[in-house]
Amino acid sequence: MSGVVVGCDGGPEGEAALDWAVEEAAVRGVSLTVCVAWQYPPEGMVGITEDDAERAARDVLARALAKAGDTAVPRMERGLPSTSLLRAAVGADLLVLGPTRAANPASLGAGSVTAKVLSSATSSIVVARGASNGRGVVVGTDGSGGAEAAVALALVEAAHRGVPLTVVHRTEDDTEPQDAATKVRASLAARPDARPDVAVIVDADRGDPAEALLAASASAALVVVGARGLGPVRGAALGSVSQRLVRESRCPVAVAKPTKPI
Repeated sequence: MSGVVVGCDGGPEGEAALDWAVEEAAVRGVSLTVCVAWQYPPEGMVGITEDDAERAARDVLARALAKAGDTAVPRMERGLPSTSLLRAAVGADLLVLGPTRAANPASLGAGSVTAKVLSSATSSIVVARGASNGRGVVVGTDGSGGAEAAVALALVEAAHRGVPLTVVHRTEDDTEPQDAATKVRASLAARPDARPDVAVIVDADRGDPAEALLAASASAALVVVGARGLGPVRGAALGSVSQRLVRESRCPVAVAKPTKPI
């Protein structure tokens, strides 16, 4: 399945994810698939019949499709929300999720669901938290394979929106910021997917990368990070920087997945 895929649960977080996904699909000129999953018995609820649970899911899907428009593709299935989303996202350009869940029979926005999908999905993911606080796109880079995927996605997002891209690079060693900035600019210029139509600002300095990206999220439309960087826990599904941004960013966060394992 190509295009943009969004998980909806009828709660405010799911609504935020749907709003973001509708705009993203329009900007990219690709299809939008709206996904709702339901379980029985629904988690954390009593006194609900199986018919009630299915009906609630259908109602959530109908409301989402009314907002998404006639061209949106509906997808509803019974099963674990994380499993349903992972299946729907195979081959997708982007999967969009809300950061937390609403406790109802059709739940696709659970924090635990988001965590499971983030760790297992092969497609890049946007967690639609916070608000788009500005026009620019921000990306964090440290030279790792995960960061390369992040820069690739950030270039696409900035180009589609016609906005500048700020590349944030932080080191905690003795590298001079000017030297680091020169290296980052050279790496960007050498990319086969370089976009001359995107204005690039390089922000290189010493310091904590997560703190720098969190600060930048206050005035960004989107922050893009890699799934993993050059941190010490190489086997982790998400690096520490990505985890902090997903939890604390003040604007939507994209977690870019590489096309090849790193």
